[in-house]
Amino acid sequence: LLAPSLRPLPRRSTALGAAPAAPGALSVAFKSLTKTPDALFQTIFVGLGLTWVLFKLADRDGSSESASEPPPPGVRSLQARFLIVFWLMRMSDWLQGPYFYEVYASKIIGGNPVSLDMVSKLFLIGFGTTGLLGPSVGRLVDSKGRKAGTLMFAALYTIGALSVRSNLLWLLVLGRLAGGIGTS
Repeated sequence: LLAPSLRPLPRRSTALGAAPAAPGALSVAFKSLTKTPDALFQTIFVGLGLTWVLFKLADRDGSSESASEPPPPGVRSLQARFLIVFWLMRMSDWLQGPYFYEVYASKIIGGNPVSLDMVSKLFLIGFGTTGLLGPSVGRLVDSKGRKAGTLMFAALYTIGALSVRSNLLWLLVLGRLAGGIGTS
């Protein structure tokens, strides 16, 4: 009834009564969790969700934030102005994905149309850059100021957006790197 990859593995008993994992059990489980792109996405999503929950539980220190003193009067106004601009910029980054995919997929580089594999690699360059350089860029922005960070985001994001006009692979990669650093 169950597919071979979903059948439970046989258990071997030990002297303590615990059942050790079969030598290839982790390999089989990993292959079944990453067999299709949907399964891989679900596995990563659940893993990230559990990681977030663990970090939230570890971050709780028992202190209540309601016991702290209220913010100065001008803070609410500053937060509202900052958050409007912040979310507009963040949404511009989120909205570019579907459109950039179509642009990259329509490119012809070296006489050949760009494959789905190449489009995926271009996107991964941007996401990987954000993931790897995010902490460093965040510290740099903290030291130089939010205004300088916002202006740098706009400049780097513009470079990334303008790079899609080119059919040169190195320029597309440079644009994804710039966009990834800017998003950080």
